[in-house]
Amino acid sequence: MIVEHTAASLEDRAAVRSLRGFGAPLERGDPRVLFWLPHGIGDAVMASPAIAGIRDAYPAARVEAAFFRAASRAVLDDHPALDATYLLDAHRPATLLRQLGRLRGRHDLVLVPGGITPWKHRLPLAVLGAKSCAGVWPRHLARPWFSHGVVASRGVHESRLIVEALRRALPRVAVHAPLVGRGADERRAVRELWHGLGFEERPVLAIAAGCEPSTPYKRWPLERFVETAHAFLRAHPTWRVWVPLGPGEHDHQAAWETLGDARVQVTRDLPLATVALALERCALVLANDSALAHLGAAADVATVVVFGPTDPALTHPLGSRWSAIVASGSCSLQPCFPHFGERFDPRRCPHGFTCLRSIGVDDAVRALERRILSAGGELAARPRSRTERVHRPADTGPVALAPPSQT
Repeated sequence: MIVEHTAASLEDRAAVRSLRGFGAPLERGDPRVLFWLPHGIGDAVMASPAIAGIRDAYPAARVEAAFFRAASRAVLDDHPALDATYLLDAHRPATLLRQLGRLRGRHDLVLVPGGITPWKHRLPLAVLGAKSCAGVWPRHLARPWFSHGVVASRGVHESRLIVEALRRALPRVAVHAPLVGRGADERRAVRELWHGLGFEERPVLAIAAGCEPSTPYKRWPLERFVETAHAFLRAHPTWRVWVPLGPGEHDHQAAWETLGDARVQVTRDLPLATVALALERCALVLANDSALAHLGAAADVATVVVFGPTDPALTHPLGSRWSAIVASGSCSLQPCFPHFGERFDPRRCPHGFTCLRSIGVDDAVRALERRILSAGGELAARPRSRTERVHRPADTGPVALAPPSQT
């Protein structure tokens, strides 16, 4: 059975989570905060409301971010609320320890927005020697080692939970808009790109059929993305389709060329900042549970995400203009990610990814049609920038929390 989740349908599940706080708020008016972001682009996007929130609530604060992946750093590298960003070398332990040594003792608080792993979190944070550490701790794990934060019955990826964890240490922080406008050069590059592709004054569907090389279990079959584009254009002949291919996706181009349709335009190896800004001009995004799904939703674009082993209640995008397609009941173990060590590793799926293969082209087309209907009809081209919306408060309110208690 194919189920389509939306932000509204998951709202009740988020509100009833049992959370409890621990640790006393920091008293400094100029806190030095480091965001620890060793994972993918999704975590960087989800952390951005908290980054903007600190700058507004604590203007004298020094806010920095550390990354293991260059693509994640690119998302936030020009964020005006960040004073500095660091790209750490996780592949060379000796180099990593030297880099961490240079950061040791420089921060009052380290915020850990993503999941919990000893290598990527606890060991580096111990070397950093921060006075306090905040984050969202899964309830099923052992006693938290954070000094501040919240304990969640499920879900450690949501931006609202990240902000709530941060507020245990810095209580004046509020939720803010997730991303910011890029520089003038990048905006000019996107205008030229759109003109060259023939997309001006046309509604555009962006399709991201790839994902990070380390997460192949998130990929809906490429041929179904191609068939979905064909079926969608047959129903909406005035639309255009944009397919941005990343460095590891060049082999996808041949599949898209089989359509022989000039309305489908493929680009290769664009800078991530350019892709993020170009997504803001699109009317719809169709993607796997991947970086571009997060970037599309964060840009306030109607986004449809295909979920397989992952759980939309845990890794859904920001905002309210997204929907998730899930083949509910296709596998007794679904969702199996990120339950590594608890159930089994989806990279070695014994069922051949039935959860993804059970989702058909018609399911994706129907989800796109519903996004169009929810917008009141045919979506228009969106030649606008987020520059004027840098610190506009987000529409989502705070998570319903139990009264804070010490643990």
